[in-house]
Amino acid sequence: MSFFGKILGTSQDSHLPIEEISADLENLPNEWGSFSTLIDGRMASIRLNLALDSVAPYPSYTYALRLKIAILNVDPETGFPDYDEFSNLNLIEDRLSEAMKRIAAIYVGVVITDGHIEFYYYLKNREKHMPVIAQVMEQFSKYQYSSATLVDPDWKQYFDFLYPNEYEYQSILNQRIWYRLEKDGDDHSQLREITHKFSFETYEDRVSFMGDVSALDYDVSSKKKKEGDPRPYKLKIARFDTTELPSINQHVWELIEISKKYNGKYSGWSCNVV
Repeated sequence: MSFFGKILGTSQDSHLPIEEISADLENLPNEWGSFSTLIDGRMASIRLNLALDSVAPYPSYTYALRLKIAILNVDPETGFPDYDEFSNLNLIEDRLSEAMKRIAAIYVGVVITDGHIEFYYYLKNREKHMPVIAQVMEQFSKYQYSSATLVDPDWKQYFDFLYPNEYEYQSILNQRIWYRLEKDGDDHSQLREITHKFSFETYEDRVSFMGDVSALDYDVSSKKKKEGDPRPYKLKIARFDTTELPSINQHVWELIEISKKYNGKYSGWSCNVV
């Protein structure tokens, strides 16, 4: 659960004049990714700026903000907005992002779950966002919203709640490869040889891993030793599979789990377009 879940208060929006704050946010690293997960047992979609992982926390941005908006038309099975409402939510996101730049807010991610969309920012000041949000949401008067801020100098909201775990992060990478294949016209339902890469600390670990994956019908494509590498024992294995995303995710997660038994590191997969 997000630790915002313990905060029930709704901010009282002020209509004081908005103070413009000059800040250069153009040099922020920018690499957005999305993944599916469960939050409190409910389906959730998280999209965030993964690249902030390498630079956060910013010392002057000590306040985390969550803006929570109730979705009007909800799919009862998923808790997500129906297709027609996505355009409205995208417009709200664009307007908010543009307005929040006026107070030098850092937009870090968005969560959709349980009939709500939640936007997450980091702020220098605990109060200046309130009139900004109020002015934007006046344009979307049908939507009910609430906001909450908390002191978060270590950016735990970003790292501990929004940021993907090892398997969720790999699903983002899998999705990127899938989209490249899609763009090139791949028929994802067709079987083709898919190669997976690993590295290990010891020769014995690699041999043990090879024994486990051979039982899953993977063949060894290549193996070599790279001197000076902390995991010098490299391995490529291959098997005929489809590139349908659910099956790719399942296969990759299974291989990661097995490699971790032998202190291995998974390095990704590749295949030809079919």
